[in-house]
Amino acid sequence: METLGNKTQRTMEVIRDMSDLRDALKTRVTIEWPQDVRQPRAWWDIAQELQNESQALAIVSKRHDCTELHSVMPEGTYALSTLMCAEHRSQVIAEIKRKLQENERVHLISTQVVECGVDFSFPLVMRALPGLDSVAQAAGRCNREGRMQGAGRVVVFVPPTDPPRGILTKARDTTVDLMQREGWNPEDPFATETMAAYFEGMYGRVNSLDRKDILRDLRVEFHGRQPMINFRKADEKFQMIDSRARWPVIIPFGRGKGLATRLIEYGFDRGIMRRLQRYIVTVFEGELERLDLAVYGEDEEQVRILKDMGQYSEVTGLRIFE
Repeated sequence: METLGNKTQRTMEVIRDMSDLRDALKTRVTIEWPQDVRQPRAWWDIAQELQNESQALAIVSKRHDCTELHSVMPEGTYALSTLMCAEHRSQVIAEIKRKLQENERVHLISTQVVECGVDFSFPLVMRALPGLDSVAQAAGRCNREGRMQGAGRVVVFVPPTDPPRGILTKARDTTVDLMQREGWNPEDPFATETMAAYFEGMYGRVNSLDRKDILRDLRVEFHGRQPMINFRKADEKFQMIDSRARWPVIIPFGRGKGLATRLIEYGFDRGIMRRLQRYIVTVFEGELERLDLAVYGEDEEQVRILKDMGQYSEVTGLRIFE
């Protein structure tokens, strides 16, 4: 419940009855949890289990992990991560969908990018131990249409590396806490009370989700009878990604090569830059130093273009971990 001015707003669930959705998920997939969260599995062990199925997906929490697991898989295994530009990922997604529909053998190693609106349907999905909400997302890529005879398998495993520090680590730790509590039911991990405990524990672990106090700027204040919200001030503070720590790199991949050439010949052009958005990979500052780049322009109009396409794999994208 929240009071705005003289009116009381009631918080309500978007979906009134979750029981039907949980029951449908139970018939569609089974979720297998690690017996010991302190015992990680080696990448080669995960690779072997994936190869036991003709169609299988593994989801990991880091781009480096994606590269590592992919390296121990057989030739022909696909990869999806933000080391690949959007155009490259779209081409791979289309090819995987075709193979799934035609029931061909296909294996995919991916980061969380596959959990955002990609409607794959694999009989086996293996997920590096994440937050409980991410397990639900992974389950959405397993037997998605419910057409399999029997249920698909979602195997949650403990990887040999930790997730990135911050929210992903906090989510993993909160899930581990729930798994070790009395009353944890691995057959019904998405029960309403379990998910409520997860999000309460999750946000209880975060010291400050709003370090810049943006929510204060988004409160409704009444000047006379006129409600006001300080959107401008909130906009000045808000940044989804810290642009000081990450840098966009243009990849001359496919049609991106011609666009990059035009940018070099004619200089900075916003129209060309908009078209190049699908050919950009964002890297951290330390990763930037490992790449052979051509830098053009100055200040805000400065762009970086990958010079050596030998540093970009047609399978896994930028080779910053090799």
